[in-house]
Amino acid sequence: MTTLLDMAGDGLEFDTASLPIEERFSAWASAMPFYAVSTPEPCAFEARIRAWLLPPVIVVDAMMSEVSVARTDEHIRTDGRDDLVLQLLDGSSLVAEFEGEETVARSGEIVLHDRARAFSGVLSAGRNVTVSMPRAFLEERLPGVAVHGLVLRDGLALPLAAFLASLTQVLAADQGESGELARLLRDLVAAAVRRSAPASRQASDATLKIRAHRYIRQNLSAPLDVRSLCEALGVSRSRLYRAFERDGGVGRYVTVERLKRVHRLLSDPAERSSIAQLAAAHGFPDSAHFSRLFRRTFGYGPQALRRRAGEDAGTKTPTVECDPAPARFNRWEDTRA
Repeated sequence: MTTLLDMAGDGLEFDTASLPIEERFSAWASAMPFYAVSTPEPCAFEARIRAWLLPPVIVVDAMMSEVSVARTDEHIRTDGRDDLVLQLLDGSSLVAEFEGEETVARSGEIVLHDRARAFSGVLSAGRNVTVSMPRAFLEERLPGVAVHGLVLRDGLALPLAAFLASLTQVLAADQGESGELARLLRDLVAAAVRRSAPASRQASDATLKIRAHRYIRQNLSAPLDVRSLCEALGVSRSRLYRAFERDGGVGRYVTVERLKRVHRLLSDPAERSSIAQLAAAHGFPDSAHFSRLFRRTFGYGPQALRRRAGEDAGTKTPTVECDPAPARFNRWEDTRA
């Protein structure tokens, strides 16, 4: 049975040993909606996980079997996550490809990835401590640095690794200082990255793409075109076009993000605005055109989504989850979306 722990901030524990063998991997995978995951032997999969929410940071201490993990362009387009993730390998190792560049990280090292960019890799069996935080939170101390695929091995990475390795003991002691710990962790990460990140990364197209994605998501109800984006971001048209090549162009990215925003609103039974009002507020004055785009993107129309959301709200009854930990973990992620 999953044990929900009373720790600093908010905490939970999840152990697959309490589940039927055939359900263990799928139960763990249900807490990984932002990645495609697999394991060589699903029926032999084991995971013991403790996790804490230190708003806005999530800390996960895991001892688990080997897994393959991938964050794809489709994930990025669909969920729009804007988090940075670092992972201390403690007895485990990672062989990964970050947008065409192969990286090997060994036990004792810290590897970072950006959820706004693609990667795939194999994480060996062992312990790892993973920290995710919103980009804006880290950029308060470390603005404009691209960290995707960066491996921290020496210098200030050493005290950071020691801090991460012992952090779970501090959290389990229930010190009641979650806010201070989140800020301390953020500042240690920023210091270690600042010393390790190659200077050439700081003005890269990847950093521009990250800034542009964030600006667009924050201004979906405002007029957005190439000219206004270039002015807001202080870049040329050619640099902006180059940064959005993998997204199908600037206009395509803006359209998809607006459709995703309306999709989330229509999925909320408490949302009272009409479909036409929501469409117009997000740059789609022509309702018929909006409906065609919506259906082409999601495979069903906005009316069907709203109807289904209403039916779900009316038929849901309280249930006892056989394993609430993965669902609760996903709710933590949702609070930062």
